[in-house]
Amino acid sequence: MSLMPDVIQVIVWGKAFGASMINWKYVLNETLEEYLETDKVEIYVNDKLFDTIDKRIALRAWDTLHLEYSIYVGE
Repeated sequence: MSLMPDVIQVIVWGKAFGASMINWKYVLNETLEEYLETDKVEIYVNDKLFDTIDKRIALRAWDTLHLEYSIYVGE
């Protein structure tokens, strides 16, 4: 687990957010300033696309975007 990055980048509808590792999960808590609607979330690790998640998200301004993401590493 020591090789895991401290922060990953999450892109939702063209907007990039940083997610920090907390208790072995990447957690994103961001209060939005505008309406956001998407069907896809992209996860980037070290500026490279790592995962794409089909997820319907529709939030208004001042809602909180809360995402948790785990990366499982085999031995």
